[in-house]
Amino acid sequence: MSKIKTGVITAAGNGQQKLVLQTMSSDTGRSITVLEHLILEMQSAGIEKTAVIIAPEYANLYQQAAGEQLPNVEFIEQTEARGYGDAILRARDFVGNTPFLHMVGDHICISDNPQKTCAQQLVTAAERMESNMVLGVQPTHESQLNAFGAMGGKRISAARDIYEVKRIIEKPTPTQAEQDLLISGLRHGYYLCFFGMHVLPPELFDELTNPSGQAAPSGQAAPSEKAAQNQKLHLTPALQAIVARQTVHALEIGGRRFDLCAEHGLLLAQLAVGLQGPRRDQLLTELTQLLAESLTQASPQNENQATSAG
Repeated sequence: MSKIKTGVITAAGNGQQKLVLQTMSSDTGRSITVLEHLILEMQSAGIEKTAVIIAPEYANLYQQAAGEQLPNVEFIEQTEARGYGDAILRARDFVGNTPFLHMVGDHICISDNPQKTCAQQLVTAAERMESNMVLGVQPTHESQLNAFGAMGGKRISAARDIYEVKRIIEKPTPTQAEQDLLISGLRHGYYLCFFGMHVLPPELFDELTNPSGQAAPSGQAAPSEKAAQNQKLHLTPALQAIVARQTVHALEIGGRRFDLCAEHGLLLAQLAVGLQGPRRDQLLTELTQLLAESLTQASPQNENQATSAG
């Protein structure tokens, strides 16, 4: 397999469009946008060309948010909100007939290894295994299953962080996960959920165009061509269809993902980025002072509330 040189960031979904425009500090304290951070993560893995899938009304704002990375980015508009799968399908001509790195626009990933980013871990694993499809995953508590796609399969004995994928379910219930997604060796109540980045094969586009994994339910007629055009195109059934035909692996990435759509998601991601950088000690000192001041200010208020209640 040739080197993976192409990347796709999806950022056209509802709730995603404005997130990547937000400003944050890099690990060195430089002011950058979330979009720049994502592009730099791509480049750390050797990605030379990056496409960003966007909603049309945000084109000018995205170009500004790319900053110094603008020459390295191509923006592709998803003119209709037809789903996650359709967003990736927009990049077909850009990607061509090669595997590509995909990252979602509403996650920031922080590696446990300062010398190797999460994207580097994933791309290195795919190239080492000569695989054009490797899913990035992370053990996730069952209380968060409603926010992620999840996989079932088995651990490859030769490498404790590599799994063979057997089943993929989008946002499973705890009951579904317990029945179909249990993996030996994980802590009780934990399942392997998507990390927010994958190495994907070019044949995914064929599956999205002619979805063999999205057949009509039993007893129902297939939708008409016009109705099918109005339906949302989902990614998970296309991935599952590929899993059913060929061997697909997953990598348990050494790091943490921060969902920017979650409550305080951007704040927590920003703190994680800062604590990874060379000014970690300074940031910890300032955070400690901030917490101390916050507790001091809260104490009189709590005492007044207690007095009033008495």
